[in-house]
Parts: sequence; C-alpha cells; structure tokens
Amino acid sequence: MPDLDPLNWVRLAGACVALLCLADAFKSGGERPLRLGFALSSASLLFFTLGNLAAGGPAFVSAAFAILGGAGCGWFWVYSRTLFRPTNENIPNWAFALVAAIIAVEAAREAAAPNHVLRVLENFEMMLSSTLMALGLAEALRGLHSFGAQERRFRVAFVSAYGAMISASVLWLRHSADGSTAAAAGDAVKAGCVFFALAVGFFAFRYRLANPVRAEAPARRERRRNAGPASPEEAALAARIASKLADDEAFKIPTIKVADLAHMLGEPDYKVSRCVTGAMGFANFNRLVNHHRIAHAKALLSDPASDGLSILAIGLECGFGSIGPFNRSFKDVVGQTPREYRAGRRKDVRDATEALGAAPA
Repeated sequence: MPDLDPLNWVRLAGACVALLCLADAFKSGGERPLRLGFALSSASLLFFTLGNLAAGGPAFVSAAFAILGGAGCGWFWVYSRTLFRPTNENIPNWAFALVAAIIAVEAAREAAAPNHVLRVLENFEMMLSSTLMALGLAEALRGLHSFGAQERRFRVAFVSAYGAMISASVLWLRHSADGSTAAAAGDAVKAGCVFFALAVGFFAFRYRLANPVRAEAPARRERRRNAGPASPEEAALAARIASKLADDEAFKIPTIKVADLAHMLGEPDYKVSRCVTGAMGFANFNRLVNHHRIAHAKALLSDPASDGLSILAIGLECGFGSIGPFNRSFKDVVGQTPREYRAGRRKDVRDATEALGAAPA
C-alpha cells in the first residue's frame, strides 16, 4: 500500500471515479460500440492511475499497470470514433490492432534492457500515440458544418476541453526543464488531468446516449448538392427502385442485396448502386432498405390493429433478422426505440380520445 500523501489520495480518488465510469458504461443502455469505447478509455485512465499508485511496490505490479495504461492516446481515439461516427458503427478490427501495437511496445520497454531496437520502437510508439491523439480530436471536426448548432457546439467543446488537457499534460510537461515549475508540478497536473479527462468523457458519453449521431440526413443533403439534378434515365430508375421496394415490399426480404434488386429490375448492379447513392441520395443500399423498413415499422407501431404483435414480430415483418438490428436502426433514424415510439403513439391516441370525449356535443 503506498503512502497516502495528498497526491496519492487524489490518485486513489481518480481510480474510484474511473471505476464508476466503467460501471456506468456497462450498465447503461444504448449502442454497444459507444459503451465499449467509453469503457476502454476509462480503463486506460484507471490503469494509468493505478500504475502511479503502485510506484515503489512490487516491480511486476507496476510494470503490468504501466503496460495496460500506456495506450491511453489510442483508446482516446477509439472512444472518439464511437462518439462522432454513426452511433451503431462498430469499431474496426484494425483500430484495435493499432492500439495493440502501442501496448506491445510498452511491454517490450518493461521487459527489455535499453538498446537500439528498443529506442526505434519507442520512437515509433511516440509517433503512433501522437498521431492517434490528433486523430481523436479530428474525429470531432469531421463534417462539422453538416450538423445542427447543438451538435456543433458539443463537438467544439469536446475538442477545446481535450485540447486544453493535452496541452497541459503532454506539450507543457513533456518539454519542461528539470527544476522548472512544470517539472515540479508534473505529477499533480497529471493526476488532475485524469479527473478532467474522466469528467469530459463521462459527460460526452451521456450526451451521446441522449443524442445519437444520425449522419444520414447531412450526408444526403451534401450528396444531393454535389450530384446536381438527376438525368431522366436516373430519375426513371430511381422510381422503379422505389416502387419495387415500397409497392412490391421487396424490403421485407431479410437478405436482400443490391444484386438481388438489380436482378429483379433487369439492370446491372453498378447502375442500381450508383442510382441509390446519387439520384436517391442514400449513403448506401442498406440505408435505403432500412428507410422503407422503418417507415413500415412506424405504420405498424402506430396502428391499433397491430397492438397484439410483439416488437420482435414487427421487426421480423419489416425484414429485420432479429430484435437487435431492428432496435438499433429504428433508434438511429427515429430517436426512440420501437417500444418507446409505440408507447408515445398510444398516449397520443388516448389524449385525442379524451379530448373528443370532453368536447361539448
């Protein structure tokens, strides 16, 4: 147990806050990628803090914490991706591979004596960590002009807060001279930055749960501006695609692909894909299909005749393969889960019925 001087008390409190953030990440509802990103970022700060607390203790303990807590820049970037990309977008495997490279170098540093190869690896790690840290901030600024005022304020505040923390904990401290004020205050500043990073991360997590990213509308507006008016041929194909999906209810086929629809229409795959992302303004074919599926789901959820159908049954009826993708896609577009949407529609009907009953004859 380390001596609990004031600085170690601050570190211990920071570790407790990190544990609370981890617990909140796993107990909260919402999209799994976002919860996982927040959990990994919080865990890296927890291990970093525990590594400082374990200094002077058993060497293998402090080494383990140093390895696990040394990839904080990478996990910050992963968390930033989950905050500012479409809420249901999974974290790619190559992102984990980049962070694993940082952890591997940290492990080598702890296990090997200094040598030329190790110095090269350390320089690589520093460059990779700095790059991922910058990319984490850049994630918030991607397509900034395409979002509403509230979302823009959130993104700018996130960049400003983390930018200030990085300036204090990295730029200021890393290049401080021995004996300077920065060097003397270094440990206290780092402990304070852990608290700050956890607080900003927590509020960003909570904001995003309440305001999931729906990049579809801004992307479609931008695409339509750039694409210009559709040609008569493209407009005709777009009408045929819409008719096949809506009137013939091809969207109800769970496994439908671009090739399937193109075969139904007797058109080449590439023409259908180009029409979907051009004249029709959708990000991809899946977005178009989900647009029709969710419109149908909203109609069923609003229809009293469908009250006997479960949420799962409605999802399957609309072409979704299981309840999870249905819930995620519906909330991404509508802003509510199917259950919440149905409850709200029922309340509207009750209120309207009561209002009619109270009206004078």
